[in-house]
Amino acid sequence: MNTAHGSRRLAATLLAAALAGTALTVAAAPAAHAAASDAVAKLPISSYSGLAVDSVHRRVYVADRRDDNGAGTVVVYDFQGQKVSTLQHQSAVSGVALSEDSATLYVGERGRVVSYDTGTL
Repeated sequence: MNTAHGSRRLAATLLAAALAGTALTVAAAPAAHAAASDAVAKLPISSYSGLAVDSVHRRVYVADRRDDNGAGTVVVYDFQGQKVSTLQHQSAVSGVALSEDSATLYVGERGRVVSYDTGTL
């Protein structure tokens, strides 16, 4: 096994486990530069299946795979942790991705991908 590849896989696994075991937190400053005095907001969610950070519109898109009825949601927060909107889906949400220019949000569902214009969210 390639040691560098194995180390990256281990780091990714540990990061995923750490995020899955805690509530998601968004810092107003980049993590590398965040200080104790920087604003940090704990988001009111207990789980997620994916997230995307939009630095152009200063938003975080958090996908919750499904609720008790099997429907998924994508909750849109600003960088201060305030909810901007919620995108309801009929089926489970498997993940989210942004286009390179942050103009389009793609939401993966079972058997299809739904797209949104981020300027209207």
